Amino acid sequence: MTTVKNERTTSDLIRAAVSGWLGTALEFMDFQLYSLGAALVFHEIFFPEQSAAMALILAMGTYGAGY
Repeated sequence: MTTVKNERTTSDLIRAAVSGWLGTALEFMDFQLYSLGAALVFHEIFFPEQSAAMALILAMGTYGAGY
């Protein structure tokens, strides 16, 4: 029976670290853009029948549930 060694090279580790960093950065950017949209636009689009304050609370609550 032969044993295969899994050797990780430095380039593999760098690629994994960069991929993880990029994924985290994109997810953070997504949440930041959604929070900006929730604060400026979404409360008027999705909750027009509510008062301005309540619509903003509902839009930010939706953001909080996703976070």
